[in-house]
Amino acid sequence: MQDLHQWGERPLALAHLRVFEAAGRRLSFTAAGEELALSQSAVSRHVAEIERQIGQPLFLRRTRALELTAAGADLLAAVQQALGRIDECVARLRLPDARYRIDISTFASFASMWLVPRLAAFQALHPEADIRLSASDRYVDLDREGFTLALRACDRRHPPPGAIHLFDETVAPMCSPQFARRARLAGQPLRGPADLAHHVLLDMQHDRPLPAMVDSWDRWFRRIGHAPVRPRGRLIFDMIDQMHQAAVAGQGMALGRRPFSDALVAAGKLVVPFGEPVPTGYAYYALLAERAAGEPTALAFVAWVQAQVAASSIS
Repeated sequence: MQDLHQWGERPLALAHLRVFEAAGRRLSFTAAGEELALSQSAVSRHVAEIERQIGQPLFLRRTRALELTAAGADLLAAVQQALGRIDECVARLRLPDARYRIDISTFASFASMWLVPRLAAFQALHPEADIRLSASDRYVDLDREGFTLALRACDRRHPPPGAIHLFDETVAPMCSPQFARRARLAGQPLRGPADLAHHVLLDMQHDRPLPAMVDSWDRWFRRIGHAPVRPRGRLIFDMIDQMHQAAVAGQGMALGRRPFSDALVAAGKLVVPFGEPVPTGYAYYALLAERAAGEPTALAFVAWVQAQVAASSIS
């Protein structure tokens, strides 16, 4: 980073930036003055000093309105982000026992089947951190809604800018050990795709299926180059955890998804009777809010998730 002082320039005073932020947010020198207990003329002087140092106007001063210029809008976005991080840090320093909170947004199924069972391990490593988990299929605006990070599945061909890759999702035929044993005793052993015709298939219902994604039995058959079979029946779910629990209960054959199924397979509740894992086309990513990009505890959480992924041999 260049040293501004070597060019005879001084950083803008924080007091000027506080006033500019209020004026830019309220689009009114009078309202900004009321908020900061300053006169309208004092607000105007602070803004004029910033404009003088920058060398270009930040506001268009209309007769009865105030409007940000392009330069003003750029500076306001940067100032709001910087002041937010400063205020957050100061708030923690003022309270000796203050704790850092990680606000996480992720899918409900990923939360219940993969993340929640592991969270105690992270808190044992980082007792200074509190965690708030919001489990929803709704995509959130991290900075606007106050989240630290999101853990999301996306089309692996088009990941969001700045996304940190965690693992690719795969699918494989799965069932309970009891289901596999009953099938064998009935003379209908599970040795390959054609054998699925004798059994109930547990499937997923998608409102907006993505092209070329392996998210159903029919697409799985096409991906492995096998003609789809006509099963004995189908049970269709709209939640991944429901489908996996139905498989654990012995209600049929599921196209189990990793990472959701990893703990169930490790515990012996589900088995993979045949077939290799097939990539679905989705991948999981961590997305950090801009204000959390330099926070050590937030970065430690992402690193911990990556370590958990490596330990589970998902990637």
